[in-house]
Amino acid sequence: MSFAKTERGRAALRNRAEDLSAVERQILIVSNGHRDEKDLATLMCRPVDDEIDRLIALGYLARTRGLGHADFSPTGTLLDSARPVSRPRARAANASGSGGRAAPPSGAAGVAASQASRSMAGAKMYLLGLLSLQRVPEAMELAVEIHTAATHEEFLDRALHCLLVLTELNGSHYARRVARKLGGTLPAAHVPTFLRGLQAYALPEVVGAFIDEASSTLPTAQLQRIVAEVSAVA
Repeated sequence: MSFAKTERGRAALRNRAEDLSAVERQILIVSNGHRDEKDLATLMCRPVDDEIDRLIALGYLARTRGLGHADFSPTGTLLDSARPVSRPRARAANASGSGGRAAPPSGAAGVAASQASRSMAGAKMYLLGLLSLQRVPEAMELAVEIHTAATHEEFLDRALHCLLVLTELNGSHYARRVARKLGGTLPAAHVPTFLRGLQAYALPEVVGAFIDEASSTLPTAQLQRIVAEVSAVA
């Protein structure tokens, strides 16, 4: 059984509800419909059954069954008729061994390969591509600012502004998709800084999406530290 934050839970994060403890806030942030109690306990470094029960009682958290990222509507409401995640079937290997595609690396090798593919340049090109599709003057001006960013700090600040603008133009559902992409593109060393910025810009609804993607390539211990940082600045 997995857990996902409800619309009420998203509102609690946005409004920085005072009835949430630091651990409960962390649990809400990373509850995406995929993680079960064991996963959440691993991230929190301790049992979290009491916190989960309380969040469910408050209406902030809901039990789900194999839901994917599409378990929320654009408004953040948990869908009643969400379909289970469909997993692609593995193709049979060619008998002669030719024409087949090599399987992606797994385990430590997969993490290392994913880490190597992260870059500020990749994140910059991705955002510039998105901004080129926005037919408003502000997007054009922001594209110039991102393109001319002289330091990593300047780029991260302008990337955060870009995410804020895209949220205003296209809604939080679109912004969550962008955040997921950035979560798998930004170098790991800059992930905590970007997360602090997300909180400062009051965009908690996209923090979870960013962490979801980052968690697929970052080591568990590193992700634990990042989650702790998010809670510390919330």
